Amino acid sequence: YSPVPKELDGVLPGLAEQPAAPNGLSPHQHQQGQVRIQLSMVLRAVVSQQLLPAVGGGLEPVFEIMVVNPAIQNLIREGKVHQMDNVIYAGADAGMQTMDSGILRLYQEKKITAETAVTYAVNPEVLKRKL
Repeated sequence: YSPVPKELDGVLPGLAEQPAAPNGLSPHQHQQGQVRIQLSMVLRAVVSQQLLPAVGGGLEPVFEIMVVNPAIQNLIREGKVHQMDNVIYAGADAGMQTMDSGILRLYQEKKITAETAVTYAVNPEVLKRKL
């Protein structure tokens, strides 16, 4: 068993030779848990940006904003990244915004077309119903 993908074998020398820990986890799985704990403690916010084609030409920026709160910290520690959108959506009062909420706002402000909104949406089917 090698915890290193074939593509990285040789790029990260020595990793493939590391034995599994007594609990059956590879050293990398154990390290991932440690990194998640550390990340949950030091991360304060994450901002992601896309540039969308604007109605009048040019580009219109849209942002996803995640402020790290205790719920986000817990999801990071547990590796449940797929559940963060729900916390971000619920955290609008704390300044959080999902990418799709930002896209919907740009559409409502007539800065982007419906087609652009759906094309760049994270969840296009859900966004379509809101347009």
